[in-house]
Amino acid sequence: MRVKNKRIYESFLEVSSAFPFKDYMENNYSKYETIISKIITNYPTESKILSIGSGPCDLEAIISRLNYDVTAVDDLSDQWHLIGKNQSRIQKFAREMDINFKMQSLEDAQLNNNYYDVVLLIDIIEHLHGSPRDLINSAVSALKQGGLLIIETPNSLNLKNRINVLLGKSNQVDANFIFWNVGDYRSHFREYTNSELFNILNNYKLVDLNIETVNMQTEIAYLSIDKMMDKIVILLYMTLSGIYPSFKDTLIASGKKPKDWKPVITSVKKFQNYYRLVKLYDLDKIPEDNLNLPSITSKELSSDERVYGRI
Repeated sequence: MRVKNKRIYESFLEVSSAFPFKDYMENNYSKYETIISKIITNYPTESKILSIGSGPCDLEAIISRLNYDVTAVDDLSDQWHLIGKNQSRIQKFAREMDINFKMQSLEDAQLNNNYYDVVLLIDIIEHLHGSPRDLINSAVSALKQGGLLIIETPNSLNLKNRINVLLGKSNQVDANFIFWNVGDYRSHFREYTNSELFNILNNYKLVDLNIETVNMQTEIAYLSIDKMMDKIVILLYMTLSGIYPSFKDTLIASGKKPKDWKPVITSVKKFQNYYRLVKLYDLDKIPEDNLNLPSITSKELSSDERVYGRI
């Protein structure tokens, strides 16, 4: 386990004592420090930070307590957000932590472009039912030139998933969880590999694009259990993933907005490369520009593509 950053850890303790949901933050310190370290290494205090899909603002509160100017956006419509007065509890907590919290979908939040020093997409893209293209367009648009985008998401090739497949089990979300889901399904939909995430982000021409694998969920599991045998198994897991980094459970991508950046636009021609039925069954030989395919912009996101908060 790492040596804790004193400044971040003190803020973590202050925030966790005020956080309204008991045990939510208890074993997540390593995750918080990993993400926050990327911010404090590159940007001074009072820099403007935007978190899209912030959930209950636990991470964002720590960043705010470190004297950054934090804006957070989330529609707070996950099932647990809707229980009782939880939405009000989260909004009250955000105010107390000096977070500019917008309880809205991303398209309704009307964020300024070229304004933020850092934009966070933490535990978000794996929840999207459609393409992450417009979400990432919005995130990079909000950044200043040279601003930093940070994405954190599960690694679909982690060792646990590989073992499950070898044992004849699914590496997808529990089918019973999906079957008995109540309301909108807002949990994981599509997880990514290191190379997939790199290829997606490479479309945005980010400067200093980097993706690393870390063991966030494994460390949380280690701290959450008491049985020594289970701890030994997890330590073995962490040892193996130390030798083979692709076995680790989480991907963290970061890159900076380049000069003269342009958003990624919809391309039927590129879509045809991966969905060959468009070309195969274009019986009328319609020019590409006239093909009547739906073009979804950031202002026309369907209900399935809303920005989901951290669960």
